Amino acid sequence: AILDHARELLDFDRPIALSLIALMHFITDDEDPYGLTRTLVDQLPSGSYLVLSHGTTDEHPELADSVTDTYKKGRVPLRMRRREEVERFFEGLELVDPGLVTATHWYKDTPAPEGELSGFYVAVARVP
Repeated sequence: AILDHARELLDFDRPIALSLIALMHFITDDEDPYGLTRTLVDQLPSGSYLVLSHGTTDEHPELADSVTDTYKKGRVPLRMRRREEVERFFEGLELVDPGLVTATHWYKDTPAPEGELSGFYVAVARVP
């Protein structure tokens, strides 16, 4: 259904950017987040891009329980993922520099930002 609607608005003969910003950590494992992402990416023409950010507690392990509990109290599903789990969203795609990094390490044409811990992994990848 989402792809049918997208085809009404987008030209699938040209590259498309699929933006999954701060979304996939609300998709639990039993909802098949990797399968959902792959279904969307597989429909994109060559030269398209996947832009994804994903919540993590890798750099803040002391907050893992409290963050999960807070969302659970609001009845919002939450599945923070470790780096290797986030990498799976990009299988078969070509990561753009600087690759899969924490949000504070994503920069390209500007000076490096001040180093600080982050609760998100971010990446951009090209569909071959």
